[in-house]
Amino acid sequence: MRQIFQMIWIHLVTNYTQKRVLFAIILQWLYMYSILNPILAFADEFNLDLHISLYPFLHTDPIFIIVITLSFLLILSNIPMNNEMQSYLIHRTSTSKWITSQILYIIFSIFIYIINIMLSYIIISLSYITFHSNDWGKLIGSLNYYPDIINQYEIAINIPSTLVVNYTPLQLFIMTVIMMILIFFFSGLMLMLFNIIRPGLGLVLYSVFIFLCLAIRHFNKFYGFYISVFSWISLSNISTSQLDGYPTLSFAITILVVGIIIMITAIYYIAYNDKLRRKLILWNN
Repeated sequence: MRQIFQMIWIHLVTNYTQKRVLFAIILQWLYMYSILNPILAFADEFNLDLHISLYPFLHTDPIFIIVITLSFLLILSNIPMNNEMQSYLIHRTSTSKWITSQILYIIFSIFIYIINIMLSYIIISLSYITFHSNDWGKLIGSLNYYPDIINQYEIAINIPSTLVVNYTPLQLFIMTVIMMILIFFFSGLMLMLFNIIRPGLGLVLYSVFIFLCLAIRHFNKFYGFYISVFSWISLSNISTSQLDGYPTLSFAITILVVGIIIMITAIYYIAYNDKLRRKLILWNN
């Protein structure tokens, strides 16, 4: 176990000192400022507080979903890492330990990235933010009941009544974070597995999911949400009624969990199968 955590530390230090990771973080912070700026202008004009419960509604902006998923792609684009150091680690430990360290590295990166997103939200709106979770607050209520405000202040998000009615602020925030964790883990494993099978294939599939997220918005086809995993980051794209045509929360979670289990199984199968290990992992390193 000590060797695994030593390898995780090496992965973190090696990867998080790369310029593309800094670019990904800067991109996410810049768009967070861009999406919050008109909301803060409205809050400042009417002396309103900005609740932490507003964060899930940022996901109703499809561009925000693209930015955070694209930034995550930049952070994990080279998973599994393939260089002389990784080859040395494999031969000094074992392929299974190396695989375990890579999967745990994905998990560590997910929590680091989500904490970074939350910090950017809190710091940018620091003068206005409150952490009460027992009500939606006047700002969310105003945007919900007076949608003209969104157009007047050029606010990119919307406040679906279905979310306000069917969730409490705390429930919506927690479920949004849970969906982010599951989706980022699913996409990180997808990158890892398919990059092992063929270098760059994981990046192609990840890009396809990003394209799907944009395409279903453009063509406005409800059935597209059943195959657009990234769109599930916003609970506004999850069904709250059997009549709305969106995938249910149980459907989304089941697909993600089953997909995660299948991909982890496939990765370890490659690691323990001598022929596949030599062809796909040892050959790449």
